[in-house]
Amino acid sequence: MVPPEPTTGDAISLVASVAGRDHAAPTGTVTFVDGATTIGVAALDAGGLATLAGLRPTASSHGVTATYSGDESFAPSAAALTVALRAASRTSVSATPDPAGIDDRVTLLAAVGSTATITPTGTVTFAIAGTVVGSPPVVDGHATLEVVPGDAGRHTVVACYSGDAALASSSAAATVTVERAPTTIDIAAVAQPVELRAGRG
Repeated sequence: MVPPEPTTGDAISLVASVAGRDHAAPTGTVTFVDGATTIGVAALDAGGLATLAGLRPTASSHGVTATYSGDESFAPSAAALTVALRAASRTSVSATPDPAGIDDRVTLLAAVGSTATITPTGTVTFAIAGTVVGSPPVVDGHATLEVVPGDAGRHTVVACYSGDAALASSSAAATVTVERAPTTIDIAAVAQPVELRAGRG
């Protein structure tokens, strides 16, 4: 499955790491600025980390600068980061027919959508029991792939949407059951040969 990534409207944290020489621990604060707006100040902890939590950005792109104040032993410094957020996507997946025969072709269908009015593009990568079987494109919010699942049993199908410039990646899982191969049995009655043995004397 695809690990979730921060999307517009999600709560995120900004973490700045300040390192000193000779493994000494800097002290002081870090000021976080988004564009020209100061969004918070956080103190360094014993590990040299300053964390600004609980932010809920709504725009898709943010230019964030973290500026270290410096202390008696360490000079100030700064670093910049572009935080690019995409709208959340949602993915569902199904397999038809289910159950399927051992040699049946099964259609995998992934539906990709979003709460935003965005038409998804990109691809969906399908995997069965951990093995990638194809990566068809998303067309009109759907991606389909025909496969022969393989051995009899219950298989996990995972669909991973790649995301695109506007939508974040997402994934979903389902199962498909492949039935055992059929067998036939014939029975017949056959005459048992009689063995004649010559008597003695």
